[in-house]
Amino acid sequence: MQFERSDSEEIKMHSKSCSSFPQSDVLVHQASTVCSESFQDRVQDLKEIYNEELSPTAVYLAFDTIFEKQVVVKKIFKNKLDDYQIEQARIECQIACNVNHFNLCKGYYSYENDEEFGIFMEYVDDAEYLVEKIENSHSPIKNELKMKSYVLDILEGLKQIHSEGYVHLDIKLSNLYCIRKEIEGVRRVKVGDFGLCHKVDEKTGLAYVKYNCGTFGFKAPEIKDNSYVSQKADMWSLGMVLYMMACAYKPHQMKGYKYGTGPIPFRAFDWKKRSPELKQFVEKLLDVNPENRPTVEEALKDPWFSTSD
Repeated sequence: MQFERSDSEEIKMHSKSCSSFPQSDVLVHQASTVCSESFQDRVQDLKEIYNEELSPTAVYLAFDTIFEKQVVVKKIFKNKLDDYQIEQARIECQIACNVNHFNLCKGYYSYENDEEFGIFMEYVDDAEYLVEKIENSHSPIKNELKMKSYVLDILEGLKQIHSEGYVHLDIKLSNLYCIRKEIEGVRRVKVGDFGLCHKVDEKTGLAYVKYNCGTFGFKAPEIKDNSYVSQKADMWSLGMVLYMMACAYKPHQMKGYKYGTGPIPFRAFDWKKRSPELKQFVEKLLDVNPENRPTVEEALKDPWFSTSD
């Protein structure tokens, strides 16, 4: 029997008329309305949650007085970016605010001025759950039914990104945000952080990547300086996430395995209670040759989702 969900949640558009807001010299990237408005006037109780000296970004938790809810504010500072990275920041703003799906972290609106970009995003109440459980507590997801739910959420989010002509390039546990509200005992997952998203050429199906980007331990081996990569780079990263869900460590942590090569090692002690279909699915996702990896659509039909647990 195919694994399916019983709920039919939908993302709701957040849009308001801008006519009553103070005017300022900013460019707004908003899904339904484009106007100028004073963003600083509408947020209160700004609390810094990330600001590394060498990073071009800072992240804050704030209260939005128009939406009357908590939001996450991400600022990207232009003086720490080159022209290529500035264009990438514009792509991030566009995706966050215009690509809508329940399994994507929603950007309500964004702005650009001479100094910075700002993105106002939904607050996800249990965002760090997977990081805390798997990376920090070294605890795998023991129930494959839950694992399937998490992976289906990620795949649905990626499906939307891919259908819009982008590749994410930074799928990892810390960019997979959980919602505390559970459906039949399982948290829901939203894909977030579109800072490394690249546009895919419609003719070639490839995205030009100027800089070697992504996170070691998750990024696909074909990503290098001045490389051309397909959307299947995201499938490798998903494979790494699924591997970690199953055993709470990365394959390159095992002696004798070099990251980005094959075959992927599976320690019998950790995998003996896992279904053979799960192991086979991971092997497909972590094929060193990107042409052999499944697409999002093919992954959604993988036999693993039809197994009983």
